[in-house]
Amino acid sequence: PEESKKDLFKDVYLDIHFFPEEALNDMDMSTPLGACQSTEVLCQKDRLGDDFIRHIKKIYDQGFFTSDQIKQQVIDDIKMSLWKIDHSLVGSFYQHTLLQSLVEHYFTFRDLYYVGTRESFAWLKENDLPTYNAFEKALKPDASLESIKELVDRVIAPVEKKEKEEIKLTRQ
Repeated sequence: PEESKKDLFKDVYLDIHFFPEEALNDMDMSTPLGACQSTEVLCQKDRLGDDFIRHIKKIYDQGFFTSDQIKQQVIDDIKMSLWKIDHSLVGSFYQHTLLQSLVEHYFTFRDLYYVGTRESFAWLKENDLPTYNAFEKALKPDASLESIKELVDRVIAPVEKKEKEEIKLTRQ
């Protein structure tokens, strides 16, 4: 297991991880890939750290892939969660859970890596402002169900579009 230290140092947050040597020898280790994009190894033995980071970056550069079947299952779950949203405690729980998951699903449906909330919203603001605005609207405490549905439509749009195109092709 790793130890982690996050601190403000000269107006920059440092995210420092200490890995035991055994972890660096395990190239199948589950690691947040995006976090390794700006990684620098400060101290290592036998280049284990550099080899590990190079391996993770190679995986990251190969791209992300989720099957269409899994994407469709996630969409079905999202739509089911929409039906459960109401003004009850349980309904509010489903709303919060759905909203939290939608940012990650946005990237999954586009075969992109989700690299955390802060980075994802910054990316959306720069690359997909309408979806960023939809998140901003849906995440307000008094958000309407309609604003949440609008956000869901934006998040699942690529999968829904592909499905419609496939149906159209099979009918021709």
